[in-house]
Amino acid sequence: MKLKKFPAEFEDLLNKNGRKILKEGYASGNFGKKGGTPIEVVKGVIDDAVAADCVAILHENFHGRLKNVASRLDPQAITSMKKNYSEKLAKTLKMQTLELGVNKTKTNQMAHDCGLMQMMASDSLKAFAEAVTKEPFGQAQNNQIICYRHGDYVSPHNDHHPENEDIRHGYYDIHLMFSNEHVKHQWLVYEKDGFLNSTYDIASPSAIAIYRLPFWHYTTPMMGREGKEDKAHRWLLLRSFEMPEKRKRK
Repeated sequence: MKLKKFPAEFEDLLNKNGRKILKEGYASGNFGKKGGTPIEVVKGVIDDAVAADCVAILHENFHGRLKNVASRLDPQAITSMKKNYSEKLAKTLKMQTLELGVNKTKTNQMAHDCGLMQMMASDSLKAFAEAVTKEPFGQAQNNQIICYRHGDYVSPHNDHHPENEDIRHGYYDIHLMFSNEHVKHQWLVYEKDGFLNSTYDIASPSAIAIYRLPFWHYTTPMMGREGKEDKAHRWLLLRSFEMPEKRKRK
């Protein structure tokens, strides 16, 4: 049955494989593994037809309503250099995004009307991430919608926020990712053993990524298929959680 809005519970998006993770847990490759970067990308838990419905809902409600965000390279980072190999790259990015909150804005109302707010706040979304990480989550922090178009990317960064008391000791991100059929490729690159040389392909119809931040990572420019670049969109639904109090004190 075609989805017209997001279900109130995230669990209702999942197929048999996804519901099995909720009930029986997940054989994680990185969380809890000695020396492993605490990130996991889970695929094959949302059917492609359901993912296509999610893309359609997001496009109908939010296409053209997200804020363009672009942080360009600073040309003075080159001209001001006095020593060879002394360059430093600040975080740069190009994407569309929107923060979702409780304020009575038109966009927040649309997010509520299409079921997105309820699904992102559902118990089963948090339970799924905890099943993958085998770690308890704390309080929810925020919701965000991101849309990557052809050429959009985020440069290397670590998402450490030492000035924010609630998350200075680290936090969790859940990324629900949906790509339309015009997306060719995009890669998530992350640190391992001191090198930015581990990757995940994140251009699939659907995937769920769970991070325990901070650590170094970036996303390569999203590329659309030839002749369809202007129609290529990869959507990311993000919800952040604090560390539980016990882990914060460590």
